[in-house]
Order: sequence, then structure tokens, then C-alpha cells
Amino acid sequence: TGHAHPDANSFIIWAHGRYLTGDTGYLGIKQTDDHNTVLINGRGQEKEGVYEMFKGVPNERLKNIRLTDVSFNAKSFYAKGEAASGYFTELGVTKFDRHFLYSDKGYFVVWDEVKTDKPSTATFLLNADREVKINRTTYDLVNLDASLRVVTVTPTGVESEVKPQTVQARGLPGSVDKGDSEQRGMQLRVSSKSEGTATNFVHVLIPYRTAERNSLPTISSVSSGLGFVIKFVDGQSETVCINGNCGDQKSETGKIVVHRDRKTKSVE
Repeated sequence: TGHAHPDANSFIIWAHGRYLTGDTGYLGIKQTDDHNTVLINGRGQEKEGVYEMFKGVPNERLKNIRLTDVSFNAKSFYAKGEAASGYFTELGVTKFDRHFLYSDKGYFVVWDEVKTDKPSTATFLLNADREVKINRTTYDLVNLDASLRVVTVTPTGVESEVKPQTVQARGLPGSVDKGDSEQRGMQLRVSSKSEGTATNFVHVLIPYRTAERNSLPTISSVSSGLGFVIKFVDGQSETVCINGNCGDQKSETGKIVVHRDRKTKSVE
């Protein structure tokens, strides 16, 4: 239990020789917001705030924190994780499924399905080693010569903030939870603007070399559904449909479909 972290459904992105978003490192006190996952009403996964989190949580719950699908081919990588049972039971999280897609066109899609049994606020987290620049629903995590552009596609009404990420580091052997407080980079928080029992976050993440920020693709929402259109500087574009109808295109419930050059690639 000492080496477990409250990091279910978290991920790390490394590109162009740099960590662009990831974890905050070895900790004496472990918190969910040290990882790139989701908070509910500002709180995270079971027994965060101690060193041995998840200790005493029944295996009947722990076994449901899992990857339920992983697939890949020459053009994409896809994974789906389920993590609802990892959260404090009083939060009433009935669903937290994260769909994580990487396209060989150089971008990631992160689609989070969050449901609770009472109106709640969900918060999407990304940690950065150095700097986070914010511009409404577009953000840049900058690590020297490499950066990560982050675009919130949905929900359209969000509240975002950037704050220093302060952690409690590990202490000496025998008192590992007695370490000093340290700042480890910055954190981006994107929250649903109003409370509800169902939230769908869709984010597009694009790694790039910092000097090439003017050549990034643009993202625009479609007229209906959760999807978006990504337009590249070479004039090509793709339509990404998520969980149903997407303008003139469509995808089945629970799927991400990338429409490319009149060909359709589907991943569950």
C-alpha cells in the first residue's frame, strides 16, 4: 500500500525531449491533485492525504479501478480506464470513465465521462513542471523549448485557474510522511461552471516545439454533439466525433470516431 498513489485514470505526456505534463514526484503525503486526473467537489480518491492511501479499501472496490480497453494500430493508440470506485464513497461517484486517444497526426483526445448521484462540480487537472499560460479555454504548458497546447472543447462554460502546486515531500526513513512542503511546478484546473450529476470533459492536447507555436492546428466545435474539427496548417482537417451524432458525421454511443480523408476509423 505504501507505493500506491491516488492516481487512477492519470497519464503522463513526454514529447520533444521534455515532460510536458505528469506527476509531481515522490511524496510523503499523497493527494489526487498531484496527478492528471479528476476531482469531485475539490476532493479526490479514497484516503488521499496520507502516505498509505487505499489501505483497508476492500478488494471488491479496488478491482474495479482498471483498464477496460486498450487498442492500437499504425495510426492511433486508444485506452479506456474506469475509476469511479476509487473515490471517497460519500462523493457519490457512479461513473468516471476516461477515454484516451493518440493520433499519428500529433494530438491527443481526452474524453471524461463523470456521473454522480447528487449535483457536484468536476475538475480536470493537468500538472506542469514549469509554466502554464491561460487564455480563456486555451492553455499552454511550457517547459523551455517544448510545450503542450490544451483546448477545452466541452463543456463550453468552464472556470479555469492556474496555481502553484505545493506538495509534502517524503521525510526520512521511518517518518516518510513528515517531509517538508515544496512547490513542484504549476497546476491547471478546469472546472464545470455549474453543479450537475453528469459532466463530459473533452480536451485536445497538442505537443509542439515552443518556437513553432504559430503553426499549431486550430480546433472548432461542431454544431451538435461533443465532437470537433481539427484543421492543420497544410490545409488538411479531421472531424472527431464522440459518443453519437457530430454534425454531418456520427459515432456510436461510447465511441470516438476520427473521420479522415473520407475514411472512417473507429475505436471503442
